[in-house]
Amino acid sequence: MSSLLLSDTTGYWNFTGEPARADGFYGSSDGHHTISVQVHEFIGRIYLEASVVEKPTEADWFPVAIPGYSNYIQYPRASSGNGKETSTIGFNVQVNATWFRIRLDRTYLNITVLPENRANYGTVGKILLSR
Repeated sequence: MSSLLLSDTTGYWNFTGEPARADGFYGSSDGHHTISVQVHEFIGRIYLEASVVEKPTEADWFPVAIPGYSNYIQYPRASSGNGKETSTIGFNVQVNATWFRIRLDRTYLNITVLPENRANYGTVGKILLSR
């Protein structure tokens, strides 16, 4: 079964998606999840966060280590001609969590971007969770 963790982020600079149910919510204890990330001309960091409580508050979320990266994926992942990335990647995580959410972060860029110029930094098309 797949769930949408995040959809089109056009117009957003930093953004935290709505929680989506993970295996633990349904009583499963194997913790196997697959994530698919689709970006278009994107610059920024994407964090996968999890919670193990039934009704999480902001303090209940923690970053999930992403295989091959760290606690986030920073785009562009490799040097490109325009400094942006368009791609779809997938990865597997094993986390006994009740909830997942995605956090889009660009604060590390240390710049101020007017809302009308945010499209220049690309978008997340969608991020899917399969359990």
